[in-house]
Amino acid sequence: MKKFFGLVLLLSLMTTAIYANTGNGAFSSRDLNRVLYLKTNPSRYLVLQKIMPDGKLRCRIYATRQIVSIESYDAGKTIFYDSTSQLVLSQYALYYRAHRLKNNHAMDLWKQSGDSTGRLEVLNKFDAELKHFRAQLQSIRKKNHKVEDPDDRLDNLHELLDKCKLPEIISGQFETNDFALLIVMYADFHILMLEFEKMDPEKSSLYEAARTMRQELAKQLCDAFSEHNSSSGQTGRREKFLRIYPDHKGARWQKPSPQTPTELTRSFDSCMKSYFALNNLSSITDPQEWSSAVLDVLMLTGGAKCTAGLEKELDNTLEMLEQKNK
Repeated sequence: MKKFFGLVLLLSLMTTAIYANTGNGAFSSRDLNRVLYLKTNPSRYLVLQKIMPDGKLRCRIYATRQIVSIESYDAGKTIFYDSTSQLVLSQYALYYRAHRLKNNHAMDLWKQSGDSTGRLEVLNKFDAELKHFRAQLQSIRKKNHKVEDPDDRLDNLHELLDKCKLPEIISGQFETNDFALLIVMYADFHILMLEFEKMDPEKSSLYEAARTMRQELAKQLCDAFSEHNSSSGQTGRREKFLRIYPDHKGARWQKPSPQTPTELTRSFDSCMKSYFALNNLSSITDPQEWSSAVLDVLMLTGGAKCTAGLEKELDNTLEMLEQKNK
C-alpha cells in the first residue's frame, strides 16, 4: 500500500512538457486570448487582449470585464485560453493535484470560472472535511505529551478517526462514475491515513484501525472501478470498436482491471494522458487512435455527467465507421 504514495511522487517526476506551464518567452499574436498569471501574484489571472506598440500587454482580468495594462515581464503564460472548457480545466486540475504539482493554475481557473461538471461541489466538500480533520489532528499533536496521559491521547486519536467522514464522502460518489475525481480524493485520503498511522509508532490498535480503514476503502474503490468497466455500456463500445479494428492492441482499456491502489494510479495516469492526447487527434482524420483514446478516457468517466458529450461523439463516430465498413 505504501507503494501507492511513492508511485504518485514518481509519476510527478515523469510529467512531460505538455502538462507543464508554457513559461514566459516573447508574446505574439498566437498568445491572444491566452490566460496569463501575474508573477507577483500567481493566483491572479489575466486574458491577453492586445500587445501594445510599447510592448505592454492589454489584458482582461479573468472571469471579469475589467481591463488592465501590465508590463510583459510581469506576466507568465499558462497552457490555457479563455475558451478552454471547464471539463478541460477540471481534468488538468485533477491530474496536477494527483501529481502534487505546484502552481496548479488549472485548479485556480476552474474555481474562478464556475463549474458545469458537477465535480467542484464534491471536491469542495471533500476538501472542507479534509481541512477540518487535519486541524483536529494538529490540535492533538500540539498537546504537551509530557503531561498528557498516553491513553487519553490514544483515545482522542481513536475518536477522531471514528468521526472521519472522508471514506463516506468518497464511497458516496461511486454511483457518479467519475473515477478520475474518486481516485484523486482517495490519494489524499491514503496519504492522510499514512500520516495518521505514524501517530502510533507501537503499531497498536490505532495503527490497525487506520490501516484497516484505508485498505477497506481501497478495496471498495477497486471493486467499484472494476464493476464500472465491466458494465454493458463500456463493453459494448469496446466490442464495436474491435469489430471495426480487430487488430488493435496495446490500449489501456484492453488490459485487466486494476486490483490495487498502485494499479489504479497507473490506470489513472494512463487514461488521463489519453485524454490529453485528444488535443492532437481527430475523430475524422485519426478515427482509430481517437476512438481508442476516448475508450481509455471513459474507463475513468464513462457514464459521468462531465463527459456525456464525449461519449455521444464516440458513439456517433463508431456508428459511422461501422456503417462505412459494411
